[in-house]
Amino acid sequence: MQQRPTGITILAILAAIGGVFSIIGGLALAGLGGLAGAVVGSAELGGLAFLFGGVTLILGAFWIATAVGFWGALSWSWPLAVVLCLVNVGVTIAELVTGNTSIGSAVIAVVIPGIILYYLNQPNVRRYFGR
Repeated sequence: MQQRPTGITILAILAAIGGVFSIIGGLALAGLGGLAGAVVGSAELGGLAFLFGGVTLILGAFWIATAVGFWGALSWSWPLAVVLCLVNVGVTIAELVTGNTSIGSAVIAVVIPGIILYYLNQPNVRRYFGR
C-alpha cells in the first residue's frame, strides 16, 4: 500500500471536522427551527427548517464517510468527495441566484471546492485511490 499523500491527510481531518459541525448544525436547525416555527405559529417555517436541517445532517454524514475513506485509501471516497464538492458549488450558485448569500461568500464557497477538485485530480492522488 502506498503512503497517504499529506494533502489527503489534511482533507480527511477537515472533512471529519466539517462533517461533525454539519451534523450538529443539522440537528440544531431541524430541532430548533421546528420549535421556532411552532412558537411563531408557522408550520411552513418549521417544516422548511426541519427539511434543511435533515439535508445538512445527511451531508455531514457523507463528509464523515469521506474522511474515513480518505484515511483508509478507500476507492469509493474519491468519487464521493467529487460529488460533494460539486453539490457544494451547485448549492452556492443557487444561494447566489436567490440572493441568500453575498458575492464574497459565494466566491469563497466555489473556490475552495475548486481547489479540492483540482487536488483530487492530481496523478499521485488518483493513484492513491486506484484511479
